[in-house]
Amino acid sequence: MDNSADVLKEKSVHANKSEFFVFLPNELNQIPSDNRGIRRLIDANAAKQEGNIHFQNKRYGDAVRMYDEAIERLEKGEDVHSLELAVCYQNRSAAQMLMKNLDKSITDASKAIELNEHYAKAYYRRAMAYNEQRKYYRALQDVVQACILERFTNTTYNNMVGSLLTRIDSTPSDVQWKLAYFETEADELHCDHCQGNQVKFLINCGILEPLTVPIPNNQPRVGYIKAMVGLKEQNVDKIIAGCTEEETTKGTYLAESFILRAYMNAVAISSPSNISREYRKDLQRLNELIRNEKTPENIKFNALLCRANMYNRQQNFKDAQSELNALDKKHKNNRLVYIIKSGALMMLAHGKPEYLPMLSKCCLLNPNVFDLHMQLALSELANPAKAMSPMTNPFARFEQLIARFPNELEPRLCLAGMYAKLNDSQKAKKILRKAEKDFPNRKIEMSSVNGMLRPTHSSCVAYFKRSLEINKDDPSSLKGLLDYYNSTTHEYGKAIEVCTRALGSFLQVTDFQTIFELRHALLKRIVQQKYWNRL
Repeated sequence: MDNSADVLKEKSVHANKSEFFVFLPNELNQIPSDNRGIRRLIDANAAKQEGNIHFQNKRYGDAVRMYDEAIERLEKGEDVHSLELAVCYQNRSAAQMLMKNLDKSITDASKAIELNEHYAKAYYRRAMAYNEQRKYYRALQDVVQACILERFTNTTYNNMVGSLLTRIDSTPSDVQWKLAYFETEADELHCDHCQGNQVKFLINCGILEPLTVPIPNNQPRVGYIKAMVGLKEQNVDKIIAGCTEEETTKGTYLAESFILRAYMNAVAISSPSNISREYRKDLQRLNELIRNEKTPENIKFNALLCRANMYNRQQNFKDAQSELNALDKKHKNNRLVYIIKSGALMMLAHGKPEYLPMLSKCCLLNPNVFDLHMQLALSELANPAKAMSPMTNPFARFEQLIARFPNELEPRLCLAGMYAKLNDSQKAKKILRKAEKDFPNRKIEMSSVNGMLRPTHSSCVAYFKRSLEINKDDPSSLKGLLDYYNSTTHEYGKAIEVCTRALGSFLQVTDFQTIFELRHALLKRIVQQKYWNRL
C-alpha cells in the first residue's frame, strides 16, 4: 500500500532532466503550500493508515470503508489534494480487486489516473484488473504506460509485459490487432477534431441535405432543432442530444432523427464499442421505417441509403451493393446513391480498388465536392495500377486539385509530403512557402510536412509536436515521431510511448493496425533481448 504522496513527488522532482518522456512532463504539480484544511488532511491520512492496516490483515471490506472515509474528507472543502486523493483511490482499487469487484477496481484506478496522470501504480492496478477480466490488450496498454512512467526500471511491471505478450502471441498474429481494436472502449478512440471533420464531410457531400430543416429564430431550440444547431456547429454531442430529445418526445421529425443518429454512429463516432452498442438499435429503427407503409417515399429512400451505409460499415458489402443496385435502377445516376455506393463515407476505395470506378463516377455526379475528389486522389495514389484516369506523373491529380480548389490546403500538404518522401526538398519547400503565403493562419497545420523534410534531424520532433498541438491525434505527426525514435535515435522507450499515445487516439483502422503491430514488435524485441536497462 502507498502510505503517502511523498514518494511520487520525490521521484518526479529528481527525474532525469534529459526528458525521458515525449508527452508527459517530468515534474508533478506540487501540493498546495498553504495551511487551509490541514486538519482535514491529517484526519484523512489517519483514516487511510487505518485502511492500510486492515488491508495488510486481509480485512478488505474494512479497508474499503476506511478508504471511503479518507476520500470523503479529502474531497471536502476548496483545496483538492490531488496526489493524496489519487493514492487513496489506488489503495481502494487494490482492495476492490482482491474482493473480486473488478469493475469498481477499474473505476477507482481510473479516478486515480485522472487525478495524477503520472501515477504508474494506478496504471498497473488497472492493468491487473483488466487481466483478471481477460481483457489482455487493455491490460497491456496500461502496464506499458506504467513501464514508461517508471523508465522501464520496475521489474514487476516489465515481467507483466512479458507474460501478457506471451498470452497474446498464443492467438494468430493476423487477428491480434483486431482483437485489440474491438476491445478498446469508445472514450479511448475519441477525438473532437476528427469527429468534427467527419461531420463536416457528411455536410459537404450532401448526404444529410434531405434531413436538414431550417433553424427558426426566436423559438426554443429543442429536439431535432437542437440537433440542427449541433450540425451547424459540427458538434456530435449536441446532435446526438437533440436526436435523443426528439425521440423521447416523439416529435415531428422522429424519422429524420433516427436516420441522422444512425449516420453519426456509423461515420462520425464509429468507435468499436459504440458500433457494437448502437448498430442493432439503429438498424431496427431503419427497418421499421422502411417496412412501414405510411413512411413517405423520401424518408424511405434516405433510410435505405443509411442502411446500406451501415452494411458497408459492418463490411456486409453484398447486402449493401444489392440494396444500392436496386436504388440505382430506380433513381438512375442519383448523386446520393453513388456517395454510398462508392463507399465514400467509409473511404472503401483506399483499401479496396474495386470501388475506384464507383468513386470516380461519384465525383462526376458531385463535381464541386472537394472532399470526394480529394478522396479519389488519395485512393488512386494508394492503388496506382487501378487509377481511373491516366496521369503523366503520380503528382498530376494533386496539381489538378490545387488548381481546381485553390482555397483548400490539404492537396498542397499532400503534394509537399510526397516530394518530401522522395527527398526532393526543394519542390516541397516551394509548395510550403506558397501555402504559408496563401494560408497565413494555418501554418501550424504545415508542421508535420516540415518535420518530414528533416526526418533524421532533431528539429523534426519540434515540428511534429507543434502539429499535435492543433490535432492531438494527427497520424502523420505520430508516425513521424515514431519513425524518428525507432529508426534514427533508437530510443525505444520513447518510440513505445508514442505508440501507446497513438493507440489511445481516434485513428483509422489501418493506422491502429500499423501502430499496434510496430509496438508489439518493439516490446517483443525488448523482452527477448532484455533491453530494459538500455531504455
